[in-house]
Amino acid sequence: MRITLGRARAADTPAISVALMDPAVSSWLKTFPFPYDRDAVLAEEVETGLAGDFAILVNGGFAGLVLARPELGCWVDPKFQGRGVGTRASMLALSRHFATGAETAHARCRADNLAMRPVLARLGFVPDEAARSIPGELELHRLSRKDFATAQPFRLRTARCRVEGARPEDAEDLYDLASRRAVLCMQGPLHAGLGFESFARMIHPFAGGLPFSARIMVEDRAIGMIGIGPGPEALLYFCLAPEVTGLGFASEVVPAFCAEIFDRYGVQAILGDVVPGNAASVRLLERAGFAFEGPAMIHSAGRTPEMGMRYRLKNPE
Repeated sequence: MRITLGRARAADTPAISVALMDPAVSSWLKTFPFPYDRDAVLAEEVETGLAGDFAILVNGGFAGLVLARPELGCWVDPKFQGRGVGTRASMLALSRHFATGAETAHARCRADNLAMRPVLARLGFVPDEAARSIPGELELHRLSRKDFATAQPFRLRTARCRVEGARPEDAEDLYDLASRRAVLCMQGPLHAGLGFESFARMIHPFAGGLPFSARIMVEDRAIGMIGIGPGPEALLYFCLAPEVTGLGFASEVVPAFCAEIFDRYGVQAILGDVVPGNAASVRLLERAGFAFEGPAMIHSAGRTPEMGMRYRLKNPE
């Protein structure tokens, strides 16, 4: 089951109207304008298209609505409730909110909303005790970027690997890996002669938005690193230990990582820069769906800029 965000369409109006009349949905809402007719749905949820409002899609089909600008609001169609859809959709919406540079978010829910309160807790929200409501009224919950990153760290599983947000203490091990001879190292800020201090500054622990670096793990061993720069056109970088090159790990991790970046942050494109002679990275990018865009000046820390090749993967949304 793949959960993504999109935009509400006019074709979704009947599903929205029916769902909002269901008590299993209205219990998610802080207020409920009754009756909620088709015209109101069309005007408010489809035609306005406010930034931060998203349709929740399950395998491409409509499953609810979510917003975070900076107040989080979410409801899920009854047939998808209890399956983690609300948590995942809210995480995606909050990821896009924090990617704008915001430091806080908040949510209000009814004190008797037993569906939404556990979702807020899983996302890292904490009740505002000073604003605690009387039973049956709205409760205020607050979320910081730091608490969100702690509660919802970057974790991605592929068939054989785990991709986890890098920590500051990982810099030395990752540097040892990236600086070894014959490592498969893809461009961006990485290069064979990069010193440790420059490398350590390049490691961006996951903090809820972009940029960030991640470790590629097999069991308890780091076999590589992957990272992404700031959007909306974010630069990808990647390296893989020489003893595992040729085993398909790169082709397994890179497409999955790019898909997750698109889902979380909605960036317009992901870029890949390749230095001359790096045929392995060219093949990797092309297999992942990147298209050659043209020559580009590649800037690496502690190294003279050089002309290379730029590849682009467009957001399929």
